[in-house]
Amino acid sequence: MKWHSNLFEVIPLVEGEVNVIAFADLEKQFAYRQLVKSWSAHQRMDYPFCLLTIEGREVAAKELNILSLQGGGLEFFKDKHHAKQLIELMKFELENSPELLEVFTVLQGELEKAFEQCVVEFEGMELQPSTELISFEQLIKIAPIEVRTVSDEPMGAYQYQSFLLKSWLHLVHNKATNVCFYDFPENELNKSELKELFQFATSQACTMICLTTSPQVINQVGLSNVHLIKRTGERYSIETLHEELKLFFEDTPESLKSLAKNLAYSDLHEEYIMLDQKWWEFLTSRMC
Repeated sequence: MKWHSNLFEVIPLVEGEVNVIAFADLEKQFAYRQLVKSWSAHQRMDYPFCLLTIEGREVAAKELNILSLQGGGLEFFKDKHHAKQLIELMKFELENSPELLEVFTVLQGELEKAFEQCVVEFEGMELQPSTELISFEQLIKIAPIEVRTVSDEPMGAYQYQSFLLKSWLHLVHNKATNVCFYDFPENELNKSELKELFQFATSQACTMICLTTSPQVINQVGLSNVHLIKRTGERYSIETLHEELKLFFEDTPESLKSLAKNLAYSDLHEEYIMLDQKWWEFLTSRMC
């Protein structure tokens, strides 16, 4: 699976796992977000453009199951796509639960009886609400779905994003590839929450593409899953940096991959002042 665009070098995504993308240039970051939005909405793109390929074949967004998550949202279920997903989940569970279906059938009958009694006469005519079978979608317009935790505790950001991801995967019943875009998860999730959400996505073979500005998010995934995009649009070779760092140690420490990620992120943004002098000199010497 690969991302192609004329804004940046080809990004080799690891399918079925969490991938993290970070940009050195904010304008490119903004352009990337707009491209993904346009691509997901099946809009035509001339310049700039982006496209996704799987095993060398271009794959349109409509061929995939796509979920978009946004970190830092203050109002839950206000996004129209998330609200629609909520209705689909409620309907799916209703249709597959004999007990709930019976309750809904009784409710339909009671509403129809009430409507039969609601008759208005005017100029020799009668006006009455239709007594045809009331659909689930019509009922939802009367009584919107309310979401709350079983314990009645306030829903937090992690619970919300986890609920969206799990319910989306629960509703997917085709063989299309699942792709979840999650922008800036660091705005609302802590380290343990990130780890738990990422592990769940990977366990479900869901390809998650996270846009981030945080080293904390980058440290949650493997080296091959980290895609740092330079100002020139080139992909920073974090794998090469990792190999070069091995020369500093007789035995490769377990923390070397984490060190490589942190140094690569600092190098991407040219932020060396907080680094140990040895690493500062090493990174700046690689620029020559």
